[in-house]
Amino acid sequence: MRLSASKVTRLWPILALLTAVACEPPAGPAGMGELQINAVVNSPTVSTLAVTVTAADLSDPFVFNFELVNGTATGTITVPAGGRRTITVRAYDVSGIETHEGQVLVNIRPGPNPAVRITLRPLNGQQPIVIVLGSFTVTVAPPAATLFVGQTLQLAATVTDVEGTVVGGTGDVVWASDAPAVATVAAGLVTAHLEGAARIVASFGGVAAAAQITVRGVSVLIVHADPGFTPEAQLLATGRFSRVDLFDARAGTPTLATLRPYDVVLAYTNFFPSDATALGDVLADYVDGGGGLVLSTYAFSTAGIRGRITTSSYSPFIIAGTNDVSGTLSVLVPGDPVFAGVNLGAFSYFHNSQFAHPGLTAGATLLATDGAGTNMIARSSSSRIIGFNFYPGTAVAGNNQELYKLLANALVSVR
Repeated sequence: MRLSASKVTRLWPILALLTAVACEPPAGPAGMGELQINAVVNSPTVSTLAVTVTAADLSDPFVFNFELVNGTATGTITVPAGGRRTITVRAYDVSGIETHEGQVLVNIRPGPNPAVRITLRPLNGQQPIVIVLGSFTVTVAPPAATLFVGQTLQLAATVTDVEGTVVGGTGDVVWASDAPAVATVAAGLVTAHLEGAARIVASFGGVAAAAQITVRGVSVLIVHADPGFTPEAQLLATGRFSRVDLFDARAGTPTLATLRPYDVVLAYTNFFPSDATALGDVLADYVDGGGGLVLSTYAFSTAGIRGRITTSSYSPFIIAGTNDVSGTLSVLVPGDPVFAGVNLGAFSYFHNSQFAHPGLTAGATLLATDGAGTNMIARSSSSRIIGFNFYPGTAVAGNNQELYKLLANALVSVR
């Protein structure tokens, strides 16, 4: 059928969604059902939908035309409630030529109606349109969450009709973020980018629900024995952290009260700390309280950190001898979040003869070596500690931004 011409011979695959929301009828023997039409059509050719309602007890058909605006058609139809109503939906292209057609026989009751699916068959062998009519409720789980920058979360949308029946085809759920600079979403997978708040909205058939996402930057305390060369600027440049503060372990040992406010701690040395054993003990207390820790070079070397944190109950690395490393990186677990977004082909790091050649603690996961037998990155069995056998300071040449991306990932992943 054509609005003003004959049928066309070319179609594009279309995905449409049509919802009908029945409202309370006015007083009368049968009442009138009001249906809110919402259609999302993914096609460069379709411009109009025509909906016709007929029945034996209706002297004339009810016909409604809906123009697509940005691929969406919305509007309201009002028809008498009653049995054996034939609803016919036709799609037309920009020339008014019919492209798809389908119908369903339903009983329209006063008030909301259960969901009904209609398949519009193509008139030239292309893909059909699946259309859903009904009154829906959309729920999103979880309804709220707090993420750290760089973290992801999979949301789930459930669509039910007025009888509580889950409606199939929820691949047609449309996801969007009202603050994409803060958090984006694709197929329900939320990725946190910047500190702030975002509403992640799932819509289906003109009905929507949202999850409230709060994004936090990770707070970091760098406990170091490397004054003047700490990498706070490099870490802040990654955009992953809300604050990066410093504590010079050459001048004293931080208390647990000093460590507790921070999500994660980076601990490393280049000179001797004031009390290597006390430092390791308080770091162990911090991890016991739920803190995340990255131990970095030269923590495992001569001028390193000692105490409980270096025992097999905590550190993924066992302190051993020192020597130079190869200068390369061989990744053993590429799917670990430590390596996300790091250009390993461009990765570069400083190294010298004081680098540790640590053993691996039982139960720890070795993530990378130098390709020549030296352990470089490992995660503890609790996942709260990462051994990072790289010197993160800025006093030397060789460390590039890819190293600091790797370090940022390690810090975020243990928080």
